Amino acid sequence: MPQKRSPRLVRKVRETAKAGNAKAKDVLYPLILILRGTRKGIRRAKGWWVKTPKDRRNGILFLVALALIVVSLFPWGPVLVLAALMLLAAWAGREKEDPKKKVTQAQAKKLQAIYDGLVPYLHDPADPDQLFKHGGDFRASFDRWKFDQNDELAELELHYSRYFRDGEAEQRDKVETVIELKAGKARDYLFQWDEQGNRLVVSSRPPMPSLIPAQPFVVARGEIVIGFTDPVSARRQIPVEIDGVTRQLAPVVWRVGRRSTEPHLLALGHPGSGKSNLLRSFALQAVRAGHRVILIEGRKTGDFACFQGRRGVARVAAGLDDALDALRWLAEETERRADAISQARLAHAPVPDEVSQQLWLIVDDLVDLVDLARAADRPDPQQYLEAPLRLGRSANVTVVLSAQYAQARQFKPVQLTQLRARVGLGAIDQAGAKLLFGSTLGTGKDDELPPGRGWAKIGSAGMVRVQVPYTPDPYDEETTETDRSRVLALLAS
Repeated sequence: MPQKRSPRLVRKVRETAKAGNAKAKDVLYPLILILRGTRKGIRRAKGWWVKTPKDRRNGILFLVALALIVVSLFPWGPVLVLAALMLLAAWAGREKEDPKKKVTQAQAKKLQAIYDGLVPYLHDPADPDQLFKHGGDFRASFDRWKFDQNDELAELELHYSRYFRDGEAEQRDKVETVIELKAGKARDYLFQWDEQGNRLVVSSRPPMPSLIPAQPFVVARGEIVIGFTDPVSARRQIPVEIDGVTRQLAPVVWRVGRRSTEPHLLALGHPGSGKSNLLRSFALQAVRAGHRVILIEGRKTGDFACFQGRRGVARVAAGLDDALDALRWLAEETERRADAISQARLAHAPVPDEVSQQLWLIVDDLVDLVDLARAADRPDPQQYLEAPLRLGRSANVTVVLSAQYAQARQFKPVQLTQLRARVGLGAIDQAGAKLLFGSTLGTGKDDELPPGRGWAKIGSAGMVRVQVPYTPDPYDEETTETDRSRVLALLAS
């Protein structure tokens, strides 16, 4: 029988061989650098030669031959050229530092925690690669990561199994939520899914100011500022004063009027998310631009009481009867405006001033108003919105409707197709984002957002993060004296 080797002896032989290989590698390291660099240089030279036009190759060969002849005429010329080439090859052959090795113990612990949290959702027993498995290492699937100076995760790129159902919003939402929870709530994260390559790129976004006071904004005629977003999401910046300091912020601009591609807007949000604040901001900007505004409250909250009797405010309706009367008048006025503008254009005459002025309808909590009308056996308020929504662009009429997320499905489908400028404030799940924006947000589920923070999408443009200008009710007891004076000054000017 063959003699059985001792495990200790086998281990010692392996350690000796490993140490010998390490010593040999240290001795031959310069030669390895030169060979590796030479291989890289030949590969690059070959690629450059293939890209070189054929009519230039003869001239290049002539110059190279001439340079070799000149060098050979000098003493020690070929030796110096060979030494220079070896130095260049050694420099090109050096190993670049692997970013995966640049990780501290605290960073590795956080990355491993993210990996372990993703295992229940990305592990697939049928996957032969087993990228995510119990007891696995994060380096198996994490390709790139970056931390900031505070050791907070700034970037992360990972690849996952091709069997993961990344086309389902619910499955993606689970993964995004885990990453946000494990990475920490110190940052807002953006998730970019590459379904074809089975990759996910997580990047943090710079913090946005959470309190931007209402003020006159530097925008063109017919432009309304919905809010402000990340600088990378906008093409321009405007000066904004915050706490006495002027800063350059990127606005989310919505164009209204006859040249608007999306003349009507739908705003959704939870109670306390800043929905009424957004509508007050619209009304304030509209009256300051010389437009006429009709404000309707679905519930008698008094959120629009500060506009009563102000210049440019045609009506403020808080009760059911006043609201139905205002909507009925607006429907007739829209048709009259559309006919007057059409006749003026057919006659090649100027449009009368009374119909050229922009007219706004802002309805807060429309679904609540519909429920009140149904309970009182009154006409459905939505029937009076058909003409303003259909003819609004040609009649210089802008409609802004708002409701809570839970009420979004009660809007008529034809209304949703005409309300293609969308704003969603507060925490929103992926199902709600799909209903409001037609696609998922690409972010984790944020349950703790400051008031006025959300997302905006105008027509076919992409979704952008938005912070709505702070426009509190000056008659509210909780409004500070500074904010009250500021809003009242804007209303009076």
